[in-house]
This record gives sequence, structure tokens and C-alpha cells, in this order.
Amino acid sequence: MRHYSLDPADPVSWLYLEDRRAFKLLGAFVRAGMGLGGVWEVLALLRILPRKVQGILYRAIARNHYQKSGRTDLCSLPDEQIQKRLVQ
Repeated sequence: MRHYSLDPADPVSWLYLEDRRAFKLLGAFVRAGMGLGGVWEVLALLRILPRKVQGILYRAIARNHYQKSGRTDLCSLPDEQIQKRLVQ
């Protein structure tokens, strides 16, 4: 993550690697959603926003995420169908 100027200790950081390309923050979230398919593909619409607006939107969502869902030491595992899509 440091190679891509992201802090690995920051839980708000997202890094998604696909076909030797790196996607960060909202771009990573969008690409992961597109890879999951189904309703998650709607996230692709966010790509039309300018990168600066994407960054502001991502940070606002990430900042408020913990207020809405709380903080935990461990992430929950996705169900088996989603795991099949993520693990190759």
C-alpha cells in the first residue's frame, strides 16, 4: 500500500489490484463492485464524477462509515458466493 501512497494502518484506505493495474479509494471500491457483478455494478456510475469529487465523496463515506456501523477489530467474512468471486 505504501508503494501506492496509501497508509496500510488507515482503515479507510482501499487498494484493488486487477490485471497489473492499481485502483485506489473510490476507484478501488467501484472496480471491486464491478467484479462482484449484480447490483454492485451500479457503482460503475460513480466513474463519471471528476476524480476530485470522487475523493471527497469517498472520504465522506469512509469517515461516516464507523458512525453508522460501528468499529470492530475483525472484519466479517463474506458469504460463500461472494468468496468464490473474490478468491481466485
